[in-house]
Amino acid sequence: MEDIFFRELNPKDAEISWKWRNDPEIWKYTRRVHREHITKEIEQAWIEQELKKDNVKRFAICIGNQQKYVGNVHLCIEKSGEAECHIFIGDKEQWGKGITSKALSWCVDYARKELRLKKLIGKIHKNNEASIRASTKAGFRKTGIISGDFVHLEVLLND
Repeated sequence: MEDIFFRELNPKDAEISWKWRNDPEIWKYTRRVHREHITKEIEQAWIEQELKKDNVKRFAICIGNQQKYVGNVHLCIEKSGEAECHIFIGDKEQWGKGITSKALSWCVDYARKELRLKKLIGKIHKNNEASIRASTKAGFRKTGIISGDFVHLEVLLND
């Protein structure tokens, strides 16, 4: 696998990510349903708005020497010291290459060392077996809670 690194998401990423927002295959295992067509301008405005939020951290997942943007990491931080972690790989050519596993491990490390959080939470569609495996590989454990089609997982960070 190519080198993977993370940087803060920026409005210029809308040049690529708006296309991902309109691809139903990318979103089939998420809790998001986009009923309207997302334009580049809508996506850019959304990114600008999200970057202003104090309780949200958004990162671009990039690979290789060319720093190719392939997906996103989103942490929604609660005052309780917990955060819900969302990861998606928008570049379908990169699916199945272990990027989600590396991104989840990075999230755990970042949440523990940089944010000093107590717990990370994930909610993954029960049919998204690859993401469930990647989560458990990164230290997440199933909580036994299921909401509709979503399995809840968590990792304690102060172990």
